[in-house]
Order: sequence, then C-alpha cells, then structure tokens
Amino acid sequence: MNKYLSSGDSVRGVYARQKARDAEIQERIWKMRVDKMLYWFENERPIEEMTANLKINIE
Repeated sequence: MNKYLSSGDSVRGVYARQKARDAEIQERIWKMRVDKMLYWFENERPIEEMTANLKINIE
C-alpha cells in the first residue's frame, strides 16, 4: 500500500499532493542555488571558483 494513501484519499488527490510537494522541493533547491550564487557575487569570488563544481572531467 502506498504510504501516502489513506482510506479516504482518491488517487487523483494523492497525485496532486505529490506534485505540489515535488514542486515545493524543486523551488527550495532553486532558492538555495540562487542564494549561493548571490553569496559568491557579493563576496566577489571568481566565476571559475564558483562553477568549479559544475565542470565534468571527461577522460
């Protein structure tokens, strides 16, 4: 049994609730990313340092 499904829930209601929660989580992730970028810019860190974790080493 789905842990989000209780006896009075419709499948459509559960789906809508999951979609809303996923959207909220995604919004938090974007907010953290934007806050991190603003922090870097406010402290005048070099762009290369800020994007270092985004580079993928292909060998």
